[in-house]
Amino acid sequence: MPPADPPAASTPDADATPRGARPRPAEWTLYSRPDCGLCDELLAELVQLLPPQDVQRIKLVDISQDSALERKYAIRIPVLMADGEFVCAYRLDVQRVRAYLD
Repeated sequence: MPPADPPAASTPDADATPRGARPRPAEWTLYSRPDCGLCDELLAELVQLLPPQDVQRIKLVDISQDSALERKYAIRIPVLMADGEFVCAYRLDVQRVRAYLD
């Protein structure tokens, strides 16, 4: 009886995410407060830039409801984070957002 073929070897490239493809959409967090015009503007621009699956993942955090966040961000809002990393504050940085999309 001939020996059985060895199982196919898994190569690192075979299991990797294709170059340029994201394994999942980023987790977007926007720190803001009510009646913040810059916050509303940044959110509106972000929604236009992101694909639909990312828009659904935007988490809005009202810093006025959390004293620790209020101390941390105070007047430095809006602040946009992606996967826990700082992206931009005050105005949308389109290039930095696109870097998360590529």
